[in-house]
Amino acid sequence: MRKNFFLLPLSLFIVIVVDCLPSLAFLHLASPVSESFHRKILKHPTVLSMQSSSLQSEHQRIQHQQKPDRKDPAIVVHPHWFEGLKSIGGSKIVEVQEWQDHNWRESDGGFHGHDFCHSSASAVRILDYILVPPSPAKEEEPAAEFPMLVGAVHFSPRAESHRGLCHGGSMCAVMDDAIGWCGFCSSVKGGDDEFLVRPWNGFTVQVNTALLKPVPVGAMLRLEARVMRKEGARKHWIEAQLMHPETREVHCRAEGLFLLNKEEVKE
Repeated sequence: MRKNFFLLPLSLFIVIVVDCLPSLAFLHLASPVSESFHRKILKHPTVLSMQSSSLQSEHQRIQHQQKPDRKDPAIVVHPHWFEGLKSIGGSKIVEVQEWQDHNWRESDGGFHGHDFCHSSASAVRILDYILVPPSPAKEEEPAAEFPMLVGAVHFSPRAESHRGLCHGGSMCAVMDDAIGWCGFCSSVKGGDDEFLVRPWNGFTVQVNTALLKPVPVGAMLRLEARVMRKEGARKHWIEAQLMHPETREVHCRAEGLFLLNKEEVKE
């Protein structure tokens, strides 16, 4: 009778410890429980099974993240309105080696990764830029002094922020890119008075952006940028806007300052 009296509390203690093994497994070794006791618990079959299950779940989560998004096609083609710009006399596609030749980019080009806005892996991708020559004078408008840079922009599911809408930062990145490349394409003239495309002949030093309307995931929008005024030999003030290609509804506007490198300025 006395033996059974002591065995009952001992049995209850064992049941409680086994039920609490998952919680005890995560106790820190610096707790009052001895270190050897922790080692025994961590080697218990229940804990080992739990750890294995946790690792498998983490592995499955990582594999799921690495799978391509079926809603985000790998190949995105130019929209019809962008193709139509090619028929405008004097217009030309801005061809940049670092966007088109990946082998050169990673070897001789000196780059270390993918272009933030022009890679097929970009969350928001500018498919191409086309440079449209300055428009002639109209009845109420004088002739434009600088060409207009037009781009086709695709907002992929990777740019999503909230329930089908893209992150505002994706629009800001597009504005920064457009202002910089507008400066590269509109700041230097050749001998025939034609503007030359001179990548990295300057840099953007200021971008003021107004986010006017959210962009839905999957949208293909029209991006425009043009030099509005010039100050001295180096400063070019550029305006850019992101709009729906058909309704012309504006999602974003920006004004930026592009500064020519000193080496580009003729004394």
